[in-house]
Amino acid sequence: MPPSQGGGGGGGGGSNGSGGTKSGTPTRTPTTDANQRAEVLSYQVTAGPTCAGSGGSSTVRLTWRTKGADEAWIQTVPVAVAAGDPKTSPGSAGPLAANGSVTLQFDCAGENDYYNLGVYNRGNGTHAGVVLQVPRNA
Repeated sequence: MPPSQGGGGGGGGGSNGSGGTKSGTPTRTPTTDANQRAEVLSYQVTAGPTCAGSGGSSTVRLTWRTKGADEAWIQTVPVAVAAGDPKTSPGSAGPLAANGSVTLQFDCAGENDYYNLGVYNRGNGTHAGVVLQVPRNA
């Protein structure tokens, strides 16, 4: 799934909500070229979810790689078309490293959960995003 290119990254805060926990040792780009557009190179599930039945919750581990970005944010959205800018959406996990992994909650009541990754180059305001559909018991 190719990333969509954005025209400008917004400001805004956020929290480390959505039941997300930062884990692993993601790498943060110390200096990002202000002339390079932020882009997503890869974004995938690397563990989970494992749901027993059609209720409760599990966890899912997501991993991403970027180019030209200096931070990432992830928002859990109910459906892919509802995805907004994760950096400015309440409850998003971030800021996260430009390249890394995070473990987030997965709602086993539905067939799928959707995770909206936004990556940003703060030097020039560019951003890119991808929504990942994760099926139950992937």
